[in-house]
Amino acid sequence: MVNAGVALALVLALVVPVGTAQAAPTQDTPLDWTEGSFEVGLKGAGKALIPEAVDAPDHERLSVPVDPCHRELSLGLTYEPRNASARVAEEGYAAEATLPYRFQAGLIAPNGTVLHRIVVDEPDPSIAFGTVEEPGEHTLELELLEGATVDWRVRIRGFAAADEPTCDLWLNEVETNPAAGGDWVELYNEGSTPVDVSGWSLQAEEGSADRTLAEGTVLAAGERRPIDLGPTTLSPADETVTWLGPRGSVFETTPSLTDADADDRTWQKAGDGLGDWIFADGTPGQPNAG
Repeated sequence: MVNAGVALALVLALVVPVGTAQAAPTQDTPLDWTEGSFEVGLKGAGKALIPEAVDAPDHERLSVPVDPCHRELSLGLTYEPRNASARVAEEGYAAEATLPYRFQAGLIAPNGTVLHRIVVDEPDPSIAFGTVEEPGEHTLELELLEGATVDWRVRIRGFAAADEPTCDLWLNEVETNPAAGGDWVELYNEGSTPVDVSGWSLQAEEGSADRTLAEGTVLAAGERRPIDLGPTTLSPADETVTWLGPRGSVFETTPSLTDADADDRTWQKAGDGLGDWIFADGTPGQPNAG
């Protein structure tokens, strides 16, 4: 199990400072480097070296939220045996004895189906881990098959699936303090294929906005669609808006946005899509400034 003193790294939403360009949507990290330990006696072939050691199975389960775009996964696993040589020496066995280590990593779908399972017998920061067909909250199950007490670090990265139309979607413009009417967020499909975003949702960190897109909501190719969130649903100070996929996975998050004046200026992507976030005259449904 994970030691109480070892903090698990959280899956981090990308926060981009004002004036800094966002990275292209080719890579995501649904599980950033996470540390833990397996506190066990010898397992598997290691028992040949210290035969009276007690077999103590151990495993860990970690959440892996996969978004609709980044479904080609890569597993990183590094590890370091803890005091293995000292233990061998103190128990009277050859100090040069080498304990084998093998881990098993499995990816489990939200419905409990095991999608992928591989065995890792040496540290590797980048191992192909298969493609997930459906987005959502998956689970990484990590188990020690052979070895002794060991400290480990694990990470899952997601890459844009080939020809995946959701990779062309963006949070494109945000109005948190309008001169009149309600707050709104503009969604942009820069691709050439219509994309059904039914069941996707928009959530505010500081304000009260929590809007699920209705059944049949389709973003046409090249469409910029403002989504009305109603009055005062977004905070004019330090607001962050997150766009979530149909099963709750984070798709995109804005930087912290502040709009002190109730006017028609908005936060928007310069030139649409991949541009920097800038503060300029609002362009709902039209190409952005820059």
